Amino acid sequence: MGYKNSKLVDALSNSSHCKFQYLNFHRLIIIYSVNQKEINRIRECFMKLDVNHSGFINVQEFLSIPQIAKNPLSKRLFAVVDEDGDGNMDFEELIKSLNIFSGKGHKRDKLLFTFKIYDIDRDGYISNGELFLVLKMMTGNNLKDLHLQQIVDKTIIYADQDKDGKISFEEFTQMIINTVHYSIFYQFSIDR
Repeated sequence: MGYKNSKLVDALSNSSHCKFQYLNFHRLIIIYSVNQKEINRIRECFMKLDVNHSGFINVQEFLSIPQIAKNPLSKRLFAVVDEDGDGNMDFEELIKSLNIFSGKGHKRDKLLFTFKIYDIDRDGYISNGELFLVLKMMTGNNLKDLHLQQIVDKTIIYADQDKDGKISFEEFTQMIINTVHYSIFYQFSIDR
């Protein structure tokens, strides 16, 4: 086909039980700028996690990763990676999310991914209730609900520039930019 990674695409298409076609591999390589070593490593991880060989990773398979299972936001992480909301993570969804937190990931994409952790109903806003639920997941029983609600209320007041009672992505971005930890946020990467 003239593309320099055609052999890679052929090999992956033929050796993977993941539900892909030839053109999908080309598209993934081009869109996410992955190289042969990266896509092989990701494919191997995907296949190990996909214990039922369905071509998808379900939430139980995702939670089989010990580091993920320990994270209080593990189910929210899965929900964000599972962009189409079908309850399964496909190979492209995995590559896309890993790419966001690689050295190739854009700052805006990292912010959007983080925003989506809080935007439970996917309406493009973080409501008071959503912020409370996610913070409750993170803090567990370490804070009384009344104290946690006060933190949520103050955060909404601080971040809600247009005073509509919720936080938009733009408002969330501005809130992150205005914090001391902004530079640390952008340095987060999963690259080795």
